[in-house]
Amino acid sequence: GRLKEAEAMYERALQGKEKALGPDHTSTLSTVNNLGLLYSKQGRLKEAEGMYERALQGYEKVLHPDTLRTYVPALIALEHLGRLFEQLGATDRALEHYDRARTGIADVFGSEDERCICLSDQIDRLRLPRQESVPPPRVATRHSLRYRWKNWKEKLKRA
Repeated sequence: GRLKEAEAMYERALQGKEKALGPDHTSTLSTVNNLGLLYSKQGRLKEAEGMYERALQGYEKVLHPDTLRTYVPALIALEHLGRLFEQLGATDRALEHYDRARTGIADVFGSEDERCICLSDQIDRLRLPRQESVPPPRVATRHSLRYRWKNWKEKLKRA
């Protein structure tokens, strides 16, 4: 029920932004990306892909390449596309989008940022060969351990 209400609100917001700001304004593109996320939550993956692609192509059209690499809403669209391609089993495309998002987030926030570390974990997990003998929850990557170590050291400093 609530997702349908949210969909109607996003669609109204998108129509208003397209009319007032144009289809390629960054605020319009952010709404396009959010509508894609909503479609993804509804299981409408092809429609979600279309929205994410539209947002990303719009950002690529209106932003200078140097700005695009570090523009957080574009990085979020890349991350969403990576997640969607992972769900669809398109591992190579997922890796491509996750890697672009991770690189940009590292440039903006640093490689120790939690989102950067999570993306690195996703990339490592997708690149790991499938091993039946190791249950997935027990597989830890260097990034998770590095993040936990960093948090542990910070907690010790505060104690």
